[in-house]
Amino acid sequence: MAEHNYRTTPDPTNTRMPGGIPYIIGNELAERFSFYGMKGILVVFMTKHLLDSAGRPDVMDQEQALATYHLFTAGAYFFPIIGAMISDVLLGKYRTILFLSLMYCVGHACLAMMDAAGPMLGMGMRPWMFAGLLFIAMGAGAIKPCVSAHVGDQFGTGNKHLLTQIFNWFYFSINLGAAASTLLTPVLLVKVGPWAAFGLPGVLMAIATFAFWLGRNKFIHIQPAGLKNFKKETFSPEGLRALKCLAPLFLIFVPMFWALFDQTGGAWVLQAESMNRDFMGVTWLQSQIQAINPILILTLIPVFTYLVYPFMRRFFAPTPLRKIGIGLGITALAFGISALIETRISGGRVDSISSTSSVSVWSNAGIIDGPADGYGWASEQIDWSDPKKHPEIVLRLRERAAWTIDGVELNPYALAGPLAPVKKVIEGEEGYDKYAAFKDEKARRKGLSRDQREALENVPDTAGMARSVTVYIHPPGEVEEVTKTDDDGEVTTSTELVWIEVGVIELLPEDRRQRLSFDPVEATKVKLVITATGGEAIAKLGEVRVLATGQGSELALKDNVWPDVAGAGFKPSIGWQFIAYLVITSAEIMVSIVCLEFAYTQSPPKMKSFIMGVYFMGVALGNIFVSGVNFILGLLKDPEGNTPLDGALYYWAFAGLMLATFVAYVFFAKFFYKGKTYIQGENASETQAEAIAEGSDLT
Repeated sequence: MAEHNYRTTPDPTNTRMPGGIPYIIGNELAERFSFYGMKGILVVFMTKHLLDSAGRPDVMDQEQALATYHLFTAGAYFFPIIGAMISDVLLGKYRTILFLSLMYCVGHACLAMMDAAGPMLGMGMRPWMFAGLLFIAMGAGAIKPCVSAHVGDQFGTGNKHLLTQIFNWFYFSINLGAAASTLLTPVLLVKVGPWAAFGLPGVLMAIATFAFWLGRNKFIHIQPAGLKNFKKETFSPEGLRALKCLAPLFLIFVPMFWALFDQTGGAWVLQAESMNRDFMGVTWLQSQIQAINPILILTLIPVFTYLVYPFMRRFFAPTPLRKIGIGLGITALAFGISALIETRISGGRVDSISSTSSVSVWSNAGIIDGPADGYGWASEQIDWSDPKKHPEIVLRLRERAAWTIDGVELNPYALAGPLAPVKKVIEGEEGYDKYAAFKDEKARRKGLSRDQREALENVPDTAGMARSVTVYIHPPGEVEEVTKTDDDGEVTTSTELVWIEVGVIELLPEDRRQRLSFDPVEATKVKLVITATGGEAIAKLGEVRVLATGQGSELALKDNVWPDVAGAGFKPSIGWQFIAYLVITSAEIMVSIVCLEFAYTQSPPKMKSFIMGVYFMGVALGNIFVSGVNFILGLLKDPEGNTPLDGALYYWAFAGLMLATFVAYVFFAKFFYKGKTYIQGENASETQAEAIAEGSDLT
């Protein structure tokens, strides 16, 4: 059907739900599954699964991962302003959404391919990841303001009373897609691999694009204004007034909300790794915890609509700006809860490991979380003839403190476990015999019963247990300048930690702790270098304890781990983070949903996508701020790995910034904001009562 046959204005006599809404909702559900499924596993992927061109771990540290995550999120919310201008000036909302969705699909393809294409082409995963993130940020960002504005375009004078209801359903679809994907993609990442975890969201994005195309004959197609008209309306008294009123709200106050809220996918995911994730009969993966947010959204939208807001009306009118203000205030409370959680995460931690098995049953933290259970740590296949490739485990001692230690206890006990994967080798090349044996054994095990497979997996792996371990300690604050020359003759100098060898422990393949004693020495970190196994190429270690002398700290005694200063000790229940999610999700309902509707109703007819883009620019600014903070913290990190905002101080700092933003917002909403409402198909109207209803009176 030719474009000029599409309806370009809503029917003012229609009092029912517009016919195009189901297609938009279906598209948004699938697209949000795509976006949040990818975004939800991004931090875990960058800190645990990145590989270089040789297939070796190439993971990022916490500050690098958080800076990258928030920079990507900022990009996804910066490009809306570009998409809005393309829509309002050139293509219109429908064609902008349809065409730029294809760029989105290309991005997902890059992420899905990096699992295989990166190592095969000698590039590693990082170039593919960064290319994929760029395409997704451009595609997702460019269509973002158009979709929500396209929803509003379907309504006219006769059914404008349904706008609030449909924006709630619109947000419902966003969170239904987000909940499903956030629960599923972490499992795919662990059980199948990055290609499946990133590939499934790509498939859903293709479905989203198709669903949107199906609704083309049902939509109201608001035509682009053209550059001349766009400039005329933008710089008209009405356009300038809208920008003057909305820009401070969207570019100053709302960004700080998003600076905190979007850390649920970053800092909160990393915090969850150090918590007890057995909750409500489920052992949660650390990136799955984010699913509680969309699930709570689905639950709380009707609660707020039918209970909370009516209760508020008994005392004051819950206008949009009042809702936003309350949301900003309780966001600070959510980060206060996170800070309190962090104060109880005081145990030791695995700082780094040079080689980690891709089989999910082995966890780096398994070696410090209690007695050996057979599934502590395991390496990838090691070339034991090259000392540079011997696996190294670095432990940071508890409470980020220095301790006087005089011994290390190791339990090498490990089970055979699931069959470890072997990298594919073409017949005739070196290593093919090992790969062929792996394929044969994999096929054989498929024919076994579950009990037979478990029997094979639960046999002690005496050949894989570590047999010889060299132990080093790092004295607090001691560093040295190290000069290195690479294969091309390039010389580099870096500041590195000083490591002092305190002994070598020869281990027997038995399920018991075996001790290496040495003279008391002060240390903040301990390094273990495994130099031999019982003959297996994969090394395994069940438990590590670092023993201190003297009097234990109050927390160490309270955690019931003393004298072990490497143990994880007490882990707060993930239920406490669920409470923080309840608070910040309540804030989201009062800030994000209201802002979506507000950005539409408070902007002139030809500027709706542009104003929506301005709102999303605020989301970008919040994430740029967090990315910048983590980038600077990375630069300020000392050789010990400490930053000026370590631990709970990081969360307290953001909570304080949020409180300051809330106070400033109260003055803005009370004294400076004047609103005006615009609906497609009717003239702009403004009354004193309406101005008050839109929030000029916050108190």
